[in-house]
Amino acid sequence: MASIRKRIRKDGSATWQVLFRNVDTGRQEGITYTLEADANRMRNLLEANGNSYRIAEAAIEAADQRARTVADVVQEHIDLLIKPGPQTIHNYRAMLEHHIKDSLGAAAVSSIDYRHITAWIRGMQKKKLSPKTIRNVHGLLSASMETAVRLKYRPDNPCRGVDLPSSEHRGNKMTVLTYGEFKTLRESISERYRPFVLFLAVTGARFGEATAVKVGDVHLDGHTATVNLTKAWKRQGSTGYAIGEPKNEFSWRTVSLSDALVRELRPLVDGRRGDEFLFTNRDGVSHVDHRSFYQKHWVPTIARLNKDKTVNFTKTPRIHDLRHTSASWLLQEHMDTFKVARRLGHSSTAMIDRVYGHLMPEAMVEGTRTMNNAMRELLPPEALES
Repeated sequence: MASIRKRIRKDGSATWQVLFRNVDTGRQEGITYTLEADANRMRNLLEANGNSYRIAEAAIEAADQRARTVADVVQEHIDLLIKPGPQTIHNYRAMLEHHIKDSLGAAAVSSIDYRHITAWIRGMQKKKLSPKTIRNVHGLLSASMETAVRLKYRPDNPCRGVDLPSSEHRGNKMTVLTYGEFKTLRESISERYRPFVLFLAVTGARFGEATAVKVGDVHLDGHTATVNLTKAWKRQGSTGYAIGEPKNEFSWRTVSLSDALVRELRPLVDGRRGDEFLFTNRDGVSHVDHRSFYQKHWVPTIARLNKDKTVNFTKTPRIHDLRHTSASWLLQEHMDTFKVARRLGHSSTAMIDRVYGHLMPEAMVEGTRTMNNAMRELLPPEALES
């Protein structure tokens, strides 16, 4: 028989100790609980299983695992996070609500395997979610399963080794403008925003970084004109945006400015307070809003150029493609990839190699030379002489 003894601590709180002779060891043992309900559950299981603590413990663990769903574990994982900021937590909760709860959420965390994860990913593909979104949601689930392993809810992570859709961040999906195409685009956009468009192309800054720049961040006098990119607009839950830290630690950077851009920025800097936004809307105070700029200026300009047969402008670049354009210009001028990565705020050259590798002229020339040498014996003499 197992019994329960109630004890009162010095601080006045109570504990409940289950006393029993463990048939597995033959010894008298006691287990203390802070909740009376837990003590009663252990006592009942011990009595039902001949005072075998091993069986009683396994029964409790199995019952807990059956009751613990995937949604429960993902929520627990989110609650245990320390480093992510409020926006990241908000995004994780939205992923749980919209992409996990309605599919895997109700399943017991101990029961899902590789097949469930694969079917879940295919379900997201059928919903036409982008590869990036699918990878992000899978990342949250995988991290949650690592937490489940750590908390001993299951022995392994079923998300490991699962094939994911190819990332949409590929060089062939970006639009890069030539110098002439950019000149045509810039001259066609509203005059007020021409310095802003030139700033994006010269610095390679992200839209949220460029629109957060204050007058005091710009230094036009001295040997080299520069701008400090140390902040960016960040989404605040579903309520709006606020200025915060940039994307990562490498996004804190100082970028040099071209002479042409310095001439454009001089009227925007001289005589203004350092705490004013460098680029403003027509009111001269508020920062350039992405939605407004995109809908009222960017899209109409691109559409107008595409219809104008006299300018031969057939591309449909996004605003972010000015960042890609900036990187491509630097690489075409033989700038070192490490320096390009630092200028753009990347932590390493890996992103540069993956996204812009096809634009690097040295690699193209070297590839052609290597292939020509390899093919010499296969070509007729007249082809080698030409």
